[in-house]
Amino acid sequence: MSYRRLVHTSYLANNPRSMVLRQQYAKIMIPMLLEGKRIINIDESSVPFMDYRRFKWARRGTKNTFARKELTPKVNMIVALDTEGHVYASLT
Repeated sequence: MSYRRLVHTSYLANNPRSMVLRQQYAKIMIPMLLEGKRIINIDESSVPFMDYRRFKWARRGTKNTFARKELTPKVNMIVALDTEGHVYASLT
């Protein structure tokens, strides 16, 4: 019997729809930057630090899925960066 560690795959952001949306966003933002407007970009992420169910050993061919989602404590991070170089951060 052999085991392998399951790895969480990241979201694929370079699919055609995402690339078109980024291009449309740039068409709006570049003229605003040239006008000298201040633009704030905000990103939010969460890190589930108590949920280790996906980091387990499993037999080859078995699925690592769960029938229901359990609510566990997690860290939420909100970070904003503006065009003047200011950084704003929040951790909850």
